[in-house]
Amino acid sequence: MPWHRVKQGECISSIAKANGFLPTSLWQHSQNASLKNKRKDPNALKPGDRVFIPERTSQTVSAATDQKHTFVRKGAKTKVRLQVKRGAEILADELFTLDLDGTLTEIASDANGFVEVQIPADVSRGSITSANGKRITLRIGHLDPADEVSGAQARLKNLGFDVGSEDDVKGAKTTEGLRRFQKGASLTQTGELNQTTIAKLIEVHGS
Repeated sequence: MPWHRVKQGECISSIAKANGFLPTSLWQHSQNASLKNKRKDPNALKPGDRVFIPERTSQTVSAATDQKHTFVRKGAKTKVRLQVKRGAEILADELFTLDLDGTLTEIASDANGFVEVQIPADVSRGSITSANGKRITLRIGHLDPADEVSGAQARLKNLGFDVGSEDDVKGAKTTEGLRRFQKGASLTQTGELNQTTIAKLIEVHGS
C-alpha cells in the first residue's frame, strides 16, 4: 500500500525502518512534500497524517572474485534529548540508567541537565532512572506537532505546567497553562496558541 496512515507513537524514522528505507528517503520524497511543509519536524507527526511509501528498488554492486568484501547496511537511529529536573532543580552532571527494551546504558546529564542519546528508530518506549531510584517513563515518538493543541499540551506538561488531560481540547486548564507559559516567557498573555507562542514553546522545550 503506497500510503501509510500515521498511528500514535510513530514518526518518519520508525515508519522508514519498518518499510526498509532511510528516514531521509521518505521525508525528502516529492509525494511527502505537503506533509513536510505542514509538519516541519519529521519526528513530530500527528496520528492520521499520511506518509507516502514508494516501491523499494534493488541495487547491484560489482565486486572482484577471490577477494573479501565488506558491505555495511546503514541503520536508522533517532535522537532523544531531554532535560532532567527535580521540581524546579536542574539535575546537572548526574548519572542515569537508560532502559530501552531491557538494554541498559549508563548516561550522564551535562551542565544544563540535558541528556542526549541515539536510539534505534523502532523503539517507542523506555525509561531513565536516577541514582536515587527515581524512574521516568519515556514515550518516544508520541509528541504531536507543536501547532496542534495536543502537541502544545504535551510540551507544557513536560515543562511543568498543569494543562489537565492531553485530550487535544483547548479547555480552561490548557488556556491557563498557556497564559502562565507566556508570562514566564515574557510574551503577551493571551492564552492562545498563536505562532509566537508555538515558536517559543518549541525553543524552550527543545523540539
